[in-house]
Amino acid sequence: MPKKESLENFTQIREDLLKGPYLYRRKNSREDLSIKGTVMVKIATVLILFFFFHTLIAICFTPLVYVMVFPLTTFVFMMTAYYKVVNTHPGKCVGYEPNCSEEEKKKAIERANFCKERGFKLVDIGYPARYCVYCQAFRCERSYHCKKCDCCIMKRDHHCPWTGQCIGTYNLRYFIQFLMLLPSNALFGAIINITYMSKVFTSVMEQPTLFFGISVVVSLFAVVMMIAMGIAVFSLGVHHILLVLSNTTSMEEIEKDRYDCLSHDKAPVFPSYSLSKSSNWKEVMGSTVFEWFCPLFPSRFNPENIDHFTSLSTVEIN
Repeated sequence: MPKKESLENFTQIREDLLKGPYLYRRKNSREDLSIKGTVMVKIATVLILFFFFHTLIAICFTPLVYVMVFPLTTFVFMMTAYYKVVNTHPGKCVGYEPNCSEEEKKKAIERANFCKERGFKLVDIGYPARYCVYCQAFRCERSYHCKKCDCCIMKRDHHCPWTGQCIGTYNLRYFIQFLMLLPSNALFGAIINITYMSKVFTSVMEQPTLFFGISVVVSLFAVVMMIAMGIAVFSLGVHHILLVLSNTTSMEEIEKDRYDCLSHDKAPVFPSYSLSKSSNWKEVMGSTVFEWFCPLFPSRFNPENIDHFTSLSTVEIN
């Protein structure tokens, strides 16, 4: 009997999946184990400040004190970018009404409710109307719901635990700047601390003391952590820069994989928002080099100016 019931359940699930653009969602408890974003932000801030002040002390005891202006400038830029990523809301999709027929809107609501009832994953990218069962409203182009932020985020890339919120339309530029500036700061810090460590190590060999011994250990820890963080963030930065150049988000990458898994009831087209690499980059980062690297400049993206959105008339069909 249990085998028969299991087979019947499987058959029913398969039939339900074939009714629309649905994928089977495996249940997991990862969200229950997630650490609150504010805690991660505090940890990240403490680590960065620790490495900064240790490097600042090291600078004062090395010949590199004369070149400290550049590393300090990039550090100020990096911390400003991080502050703005954390404190700039990514953009909430509110009051959006799709430009399509009432029939399409009705179908979108039915698809979303059907998925929620059966625990399926809805792959509705490319459809003229997309409905969010959590917000009880229609989602605008490129927006996705975030359960942690409890709203639909405009041009959502991902929810970053180190910023305590999603990366979206309004804070993506600052996020990219942070990813570009942190590796350079880590490189400067590692060079300065290695120079300082070699000088302290020489002193330890000549006259061993507890203070110098602790200084060597702390400096070694700082160097290893800076190199590790620099490499990790550099690889992440390269990935996100490539996404910006192609006018794609991490969510759209995931959605494309899901779309390719569908063998039935796909949306007729999978949209591509890319114009040219130059236009894609400037749309997010601004038109000048200063805007690309300096977060002190306000973002040129104005949500009230339609020119800053990728016009749907320019969307290519794959």
